[in-house]
Amino acid sequence: LLLLGMSRGASESTVARLLRSPDDFALLGLPPDNFTAADVRSAYKRLVLRVHPDKVRDCDPADAKAAFERLEAASRRIEALLDHDKEACIELHRLLRSDPFTLRGALAIFALEADVEEQQVDKAFH
Repeated sequence: LLLLGMSRGASESTVARLLRSPDDFALLGLPPDNFTAADVRSAYKRLVLRVHPDKVRDCDPADAKAAFERLEAASRRIEALLDHDKEACIELHRLLRSDPFTLRGALAIFALEADVEEQQVDKAFH
């Protein structure tokens, strides 16, 4: 681990972050607006070194295995969605990043500015 530039415990915190990530995009740490299959593969390779069950020594092996499996599945799902429909994949990522229970998040879901006119709100819903 130290050879990879990680302190002891870094893989444990990465494992914990992957296990509690709310969705595949957050798990991989993909940029919000635009990303490619190469970005997905790069994120996967960067993270797999930190959570592979054979490499991790400072956390529960079952947690490392679960994080590794979740990482593999997330990478496969996002790459498949990108191959099928890149715009839909990016839009899904945008929606998942938005909290519908806040004004900012609700505005982001409907792609509205904070100082919207009533006509824009009506147009978004109809």
